Amino acid sequence: MPSRAGLDAIDLKVMSEAFEENALGNETSLDEATKRLQKALERLEAAVDKRLDRESVVVSVEEEVQRMTADRGRLAGELDAALARGMRLEEANREVSRRLVTAMEQIRGVMTGG
Repeated sequence: MPSRAGLDAIDLKVMSEAFEENALGNETSLDEATKRLQKALERLEAAVDKRLDRESVVVSVEEEVQRMTADRGRLAGELDAALARGMRLEEANREVSRRLVTAMEQIRGVMTGG
């Protein structure tokens, strides 16, 4: 039977080997954790980039809507002005037609002698 000192040396050697294996295992686990963390950071960065792209699109769409709203307001004003001008032209046309009819009647009356 080995002596107590021999057993202690064997125990120490076994513990040392176990510690080295654990340390190697921890190193491997640390490497794996680092790789997982790096991948997670890459996915997070990609998600942030996509979010920023979407926000950029939203801002662009909002700017386009503002431009279209301004254009709509301008066009509505122009349409109102054109309609008012059209109504004035129709009224002027009716007045000219009325005057022409009156003038033709007067000329006809003069020509017929009466």
